[in-house]
Amino acid sequence: MNEQASYQRQMRMSLMAFLIELPNFIAMAVSAVVSSSVLVWTDLMDSLGNVLGTGIVALLSRKLSRNLKYEYNYGIGKLEAMTALISEGIGLFGLSVVAGASVVELFDIKQPSGMLIYVVLIKLVNITFDIIFVREQWKIKKLHDSKVTKSEFMAQVSALCFDLAAGVSLFVAWALRNNPLSWYLSPTLAVLIAAYLFVGGVKRIRSALNELSDKTLPEEEQLKILTVLAKYHDAYLDFHGVKSHYYGDFVCIDLCISFQKEKTYGEIAGFLSDIRSDIEKTIENSRVAIIIE
Repeated sequence: MNEQASYQRQMRMSLMAFLIELPNFIAMAVSAVVSSSVLVWTDLMDSLGNVLGTGIVALLSRKLSRNLKYEYNYGIGKLEAMTALISEGIGLFGLSVVAGASVVELFDIKQPSGMLIYVVLIKLVNITFDIIFVREQWKIKKLHDSKVTKSEFMAQVSALCFDLAAGVSLFVAWALRNNPLSWYLSPTLAVLIAAYLFVGGVKRIRSALNELSDKTLPEEEQLKILTVLAKYHDAYLDFHGVKSHYYGDFVCIDLCISFQKEKTYGEIAGFLSDIRSDIEKTIENSRVAIIIE
């Protein structure tokens, strides 16, 4: 099964990322104290977010990789959304710290330390692992495109972008540390990248919250359902409403309908088959059911 296989791979990759990020966090902690660079301190906070995020995703992916058919009868959509919410929340916290510290540095510019060259070497190692993780996460996402795999893919891309920007900025800051104008490069790039990644993270959190809160489909989507129902108005007695919500990668649509007493089960089943086919053509990844009033 693609879902279980993808979560098994996700668990292994997140565990590997956690074990690699842990010594990097320790190295960045030492570097932050030695270099006294705000950018290195923000990198330390970003590394802390990665440690917590990969650890949580590894634990939850282990649970998701098991056969949960009898534990969660309606699927694991909400568990996926909760996992994505936690992962994105940690990521946004790290980005917020990065952006905040960078803004502070812009108003309190200091000459970079000569020790930054050692941090650049650490960044080169980070970038190498980031590229490997992005490639592997893309494969997992292709195997099963869920909220968890999407969230982790974006988290790995975010880590790669930040490490690239941080590595280049730190190298430039070290190489041109005697030129005051170059001191503004690191915090400026950090703010711009953090802002871009923050917007994407907020969108994914909103999507997860919509699912957890059972938010219904937008009005225009509901109108499409009503348009399809109007085509079959002779097939049922009365229409009482439509209930819908997002669940994982699917949209669940329940049609509340009453039928004439003489309607047979076969006729109702045929009606459901026809209307389900039409709605699924109109709304992708939808699951249609009829609630007989």
